[in-house]
Amino acid sequence: RAVAGVVFIDEDGDGKFDPRKDKPVEGAQIAGGGSLAVSDVNGAYILRNLAAGQIKLLVRSPRGAESSPVILELGVEPVTKRAVNLAA
Repeated sequence: RAVAGVVFIDEDGDGKFDPRKDKPVEGAQIAGGGSLAVSDVNGAYILRNLAAGQIKLLVRSPRGAESSPVILELGVEPVTKRAVNLAA
């Protein structure tokens, strides 16, 4: 199992990433399920090799600000989750 998404500053306040309006965050640390990822220049990240069950995702911006946790339930079977974006 894996979780992928985009860390961004939600400039328009709609909770959804729009590259025309929102600012991706490079260098954010995303932690969850015992895995750690760092967002790239486009704000993209992927956490791999996650166990089934509940995981808590936390994001820390390059400046040290931390997001509210996002709780995900990962099933035994592979599944694609969309719109699991964490605003920094």
